[in-house]
Amino acid sequence: MSVLHELKRKWLHFASAIIPLSIEFWEIPENLFLILLGSICVGMFCVEILRLHTNWGKFIFQKYFGVMLREHEKIKFTAAFYQTIAFFLCYLLMPLSIATLACLLLCFSDGIAALAGIAWGKPWIYGKTKIGTGSFFISGILVNLIFGLVDFRVGLIGVIAGTIAELLPSRFNDNFSVPMVSGSVMTIFTFLIST
Repeated sequence: MSVLHELKRKWLHFASAIIPLSIEFWEIPENLFLILLGSICVGMFCVEILRLHTNWGKFIFQKYFGVMLREHEKIKFTAAFYQTIAFFLCYLLMPLSIATLACLLLCFSDGIAALAGIAWGKPWIYGKTKIGTGSFFISGILVNLIFGLVDFRVGLIGVIAGTIAELLPSRFNDNFSVPMVSGSVMTIFTFLIST
């Protein structure tokens, strides 16, 4: 896979940061945000079903978004669908600032890791590269510092958890597992240090 092809995919990752940033910094009411995000999830599910089970849905989706699909996504749900579901669950189940950081780690760090790994990496473990894994971790630290959403220690634990979730193989798409794992670990750690 070329860097250019991956960049076409990952621009959606970077652009999707508008979702967590909108609730954190533009003060959209949380209930309204969950309704909107839930509606997007339902809409995306309908698009996925039409794309996978109708010829016209497949044709239209392939025409406009086919260049961004990985081979396995032609017959399964897309990474973007898993990402949207993960965003919704993070905001439904986790404290606001933790959910936002977990989602931003996916938006920025996962995208940077993929691009760095493809551009300069050599397979290391589970098909991942050292430079990709390192890029996830370093960019995650920067996201934690720049946005300052949670206590630095909590964010650091979340970055470590997200890096591990991105690295290790899982039956779940990493667009789902990275925010869910990092957010869950941060939530538990926050509870532990506050008691």
